[in-house]
Amino acid sequence: MKVDLLAVGTSVDPHLSAVLDQLPPDAIVVRLNIDEYPKRHKITLIPDGMSSRALVSNDDGEFDVSNPAVVWFRRLGQPGLPEGLSPDYQRFCLGEAEQALEGLLSLIQPGAWINDYWSCRRAANKPYQYSRAQEAGLPFSPVLVTNDPRAARQWLAEHPQSVIKSLFSPVVTSEESTAGKTMVFTHVIAPGDCQYLDDVSTTACQFQTEIPKAFELRVTSIGSSHFAVRIDVDQDSEARSDWRAARACGYERYDLSPEVAQRLSTLLEDLNLQFAASDLIVTPSGEVFFLEANPHGAWLWLDYEIPGLNITRAFADFIETLIGNVNAG
Repeated sequence: MKVDLLAVGTSVDPHLSAVLDQLPPDAIVVRLNIDEYPKRHKITLIPDGMSSRALVSNDDGEFDVSNPAVVWFRRLGQPGLPEGLSPDYQRFCLGEAEQALEGLLSLIQPGAWINDYWSCRRAANKPYQYSRAQEAGLPFSPVLVTNDPRAARQWLAEHPQSVIKSLFSPVVTSEESTAGKTMVFTHVIAPGDCQYLDDVSTTACQFQTEIPKAFELRVTSIGSSHFAVRIDVDQDSEARSDWRAARACGYERYDLSPEVAQRLSTLLEDLNLQFAASDLIVTPSGEVFFLEANPHGAWLWLDYEIPGLNITRAFADFIETLIGNVNAG
């Protein structure tokens, strides 16, 4: 029995559930929830060259996922270790489980990926992504990544209108921390912030020249289709530099120019991504600047905010078409 779709993500991701619920009932779908492996889900790997096998067991049974029609790699998460495991062995067990997961995603040979695991790993790296965006003709403002306070000071002397933002994740501390969960968003650097530049040596920091903003765009790309949404925030609020920090935003559909759409398609093709959620800025003069393309980005809230946008339906249709094309071939 050939598997039509292997969906890799977590049990709490509503995007996975929303799309899978819209697939035809006769589609053979295997869902691997990372947070339930190895606690509930089982993985068996048999490396043997081109004959390598990968088996996944979940609540629906055991499936051979060596050659599924399509793999949707939604995102990784932390493996879910069995309850009661001694803290002394948790780090070891997590490392072993993560290696098995990476082995699975490297050994399987589907007919089509959304998105290829290793392509996601590379594409998610911001410095690499910026270089490819420039090659694709997408404008973006100059960037510096450093943990050298001297380099940061020189940068700010040359680019006084700059922001600082996270390179990997906005989550600074988690719920388990004594400070609770805290987030850091894009911050416009004020003169008084320069007294803290020695702290740059603590870890890598990303500086970027500030872009004059009229509004932002979130563009959800599925195959060759781009669903663009304009996002407006109060320009006098603290969230003016990063809409994610806003308590409320305005949303409306937006028509990308053919030129920007083509350049975005070129970038995603270069990154080998069939799906991405990209953020862009539109200046008061109408120029569009690229910020980032997230191969694991969210879109579901936009479907709720804008009736008729139907990104989820488009995603399900895209998967169904890929399955049909692979199986027909």
